[in-house]
Amino acid sequence: SASSAPPRGPVAMPDPLNRPEWPWLWERAVRDPAALAIKTDAVALSFRKLADQAEALASRLARLGARRADRIALVMDSSLRMVELIHASQRCGATLVAINTRLSAGEIEALLIDAEPRLVLYDARLADTIEKIRIRMPALRFIEAQRELDTVPAGSLPKPCAFDPNSIHTILYTSGTTGRPK
Repeated sequence: SASSAPPRGPVAMPDPLNRPEWPWLWERAVRDPAALAIKTDAVALSFRKLADQAEALASRLARLGARRADRIALVMDSSLRMVELIHASQRCGATLVAINTRLSAGEIEALLIDAEPRLVLYDARLADTIEKIRIRMPALRFIEAQRELDTVPAGSLPKPCAFDPNSIHTILYTSGTTGRPK
């Protein structure tokens, strides 16, 4: 029915309140659309604007093949785009794999082998590091998270799935006491 359609761009969103299938951000976008969600030195976004941007990115991730339970690796510095992609991954039902940008190409490669992501999204400043990995992992799809991702046409998103408390939202690697990421 029209009332259960996922939010699309700036059009009116259905009321996700009390619906466990809608991710948290979209619930806040309905409850407090004009409230400040995030502020950087360059921009301030309301919950509604952040939800719209995350929805647009989620549709691009869907076009690239991201589906429920897939893994999407982010090799990115903290940024507005990273926040948008965290929410976009959740909207796709994918598991986010956050990878530290200070790791060497070999360490990042080892984590990608372990995590088995469908997509790797990375910051443009890491292009040289990513190229070293891409050569050794040609079957993996690498997408620069700003300019390259923005050129991907929108895809269709499925209706959000009900929240599953047994699903994995995020995978984080830590070096702990050994100094090696695991």
